[in-house]
Amino acid sequence: MGNGSAFRRCLHNPRRVTIISTVRGRRPHYIKVSAELEGKIFCPFCPGNEKHTPPATLVLAKSSESKYCFLREERSGEIGDWIVRVFPNKYPALIPKANSDLTYGYHEVLVETRIHNEEEYLKDPENIYFALKTLKERIKRILEDPRIKHVIVIKNKGAKAGASITHPHLQIFANTFVPPEIEEEIYGFKKYYEENGKCPLCYLISTHKELVFYTNESFASLVAYAPRVPYETYIVPLKHTFNFLSMGDYEILSLGKALSKTMLSLRRVLGDFDYNFWFHMVYDSSLKFYHWHIEVLPLITTWGGYEKGSGVYIIDRFPESAASELRKAISSGT
Repeated sequence: MGNGSAFRRCLHNPRRVTIISTVRGRRPHYIKVSAELEGKIFCPFCPGNEKHTPPATLVLAKSSESKYCFLREERSGEIGDWIVRVFPNKYPALIPKANSDLTYGYHEVLVETRIHNEEEYLKDPENIYFALKTLKERIKRILEDPRIKHVIVIKNKGAKAGASITHPHLQIFANTFVPPEIEEEIYGFKKYYEENGKCPLCYLISTHKELVFYTNESFASLVAYAPRVPYETYIVPLKHTFNFLSMGDYEILSLGKALSKTMLSLRRVLGDFDYNFWFHMVYDSSLKFYHWHIEVLPLITTWGGYEKGSGVYIIDRFPESAASELRKAISSGT
């Protein structure tokens, strides 16, 4: 799709609306984000600097028999040959000793790799596999706490995204309540299923193939049908399920491949861009109509007062066109 305009409503969150107006592209346009000059800044997440973080609640490492195992630190840095580390955030929004039920929880950092450079990390899906395998294990252990009702995992990359450290890492937030955005999605998935007899994400993948730019055995990557920003992307399991805790190693590696292809193709099109992404999952087995997914939000435009005040998002590019660009980026070698 080229010129024109359109009105779209997010299928699984119907209170979110997008207006596509290609004429808006004639304004002074967003620019591709260049890499910030990082210099030789001290990184507390790099190997050798573990003592600058709290003791790890979970470490993926290799045993003396060369088998992968999960360990826990009593003292910071006592496991030096780690592959992935998880530890409490030094500046937490939630703490497991809070008096108030609403501020009780877990706020942890998952350092995805020993590699400091994100692009180098993304090029090998096995790196991402190890991070995801550790994430799955840590979420399972957190959910053993009966007070925890929801866990959301997010990633901030770049200053626009709110990141203060560039080393690849995720943040884990475990709450005693279900966040409002997830409640909205639960409502949206349920409403769509009751009215149409199908899941909205399953429908998009099977019917709107022009939005899909990558698939493998277990996952599809597609540009959002009603994006909040150009190139907003979903990574969705082909198997309809409400969270990823039942995934086996093969599916976890497939997700690693999908994340690798998705993020590298976005980098090829947008440059070294800032972004947020998050895992949207639910943990109540009665919510089988919900389809878990990852949302990637490239921070390449700035929302004005209309978007912030109304919840209606104006973008200047059809998602089908963005998907075509990303498809070409993958075929050209990302």
